Amino acid sequence: MKNIIQFHQLKIVAVQYETDTAVRLGFHIPESKKGDFQFEPGQYLTISLTINGKKVRRAYSICSPTHQSVISVLVKRLDNGLVSNYLNDRARVGDSIDVLPPSGRFKLTLNKNAEHHYYFFGAGSGITPLISMIASLLESEPHTHCYLLYGNRDEDCILFRKKLERLQLVYKNRFVLKHILSRPKKVRPNGTFGFLRPPKVEWQGEIGRIDKKRISDSLQDENFKTLKIDGYYICGPGPMIEATFDGLTDLKIEKDLIHREYFSAPVADISDVDSVSSGGAQVTSNVKVILDGKKIDLTITDDTNIVQALLRKDIEPPYSCLSGTCSTCMAKLEKGEVVMDVSIGLEEDEKERGFVLTCQSHPLTEEVTINYDKGL
Repeated sequence: MKNIIQFHQLKIVAVQYETDTAVRLGFHIPESKKGDFQFEPGQYLTISLTINGKKVRRAYSICSPTHQSVISVLVKRLDNGLVSNYLNDRARVGDSIDVLPPSGRFKLTLNKNAEHHYYFFGAGSGITPLISMIASLLESEPHTHCYLLYGNRDEDCILFRKKLERLQLVYKNRFVLKHILSRPKKVRPNGTFGFLRPPKVEWQGEIGRIDKKRISDSLQDENFKTLKIDGYYICGPGPMIEATFDGLTDLKIEKDLIHREYFSAPVADISDVDSVSSGGAQVTSNVKVILDGKKIDLTITDDTNIVQALLRKDIEPPYSCLSGTCSTCMAKLEKGEVVMDVSIGLEEDEKERGFVLTCQSHPLTEEVTINYDKGL
């Protein structure tokens, strides 16, 4: 049985600005809660806040390696982002925040006796779970090699730049790092009349974006053609992920080796879930929900999704992003039919086996049965 996960109050012990628009928050894990907060690199934490009287919930990827005692997440400021702006502006050492234990299936399992080769592709804040994976692997698997292609707009946008350079220096024989910038900064020459001369790009690395051609060029390099890569991990904006995935499949790489994590802005919070609507058909549906061993009966008469309907009854199901990109709200559809607005957080085989994302699921039939206890 899948039990409902409870929030824990954790104290912030570190506030570090990685760039002008991204803050790293470190949480102290009390000895009594260390078992609950053990994680595999790549997973995320879900935090709950009350801002201006509204209860909101957001998911942030863990950026710290598994061997550190403090668990850290990165929060990048978003335009009009309620939670991201709040945390960037107001988070302070000593504050306590409600946090769910680690979750997420974009992860890898460490094995100190293994000798792996992993290739990572990241763009922007998509580096967040990847740096946890890379740092954990380099520390915990002494024979494993990691390769990272990391794209950003310009030099000032490179998150964890110093940490990546430090990892590259310490593990120079096992970590290969390649940056690519789409719009590197232009700098005017120094000197008395420097302002009269046109600015020039000083960036010595690659220029462009991570696309299908870049993927092909990187993996067809002589240094990689003979390697057996054990896994490809991709994280960043949707277009970059799709381009990378297509580039890898064009090279006949098995899809089972390719792992994706979509980064997108959350679409709602607890107080405004009623505003999230669907274009799906409207039908009066009697919905039976099985949650933590209990049976809950709902009647849905409009385009409300399952999570919305439960929250309206003051019943809190598992959920996190509300945007269909994580799998926290996944449950088994045992009877009837639903339509999902977004299903990025599900693998194709999971859809085939009847799993749905309940924050995106709207009933299409008069009777529907949803079983959270059979979610993965």
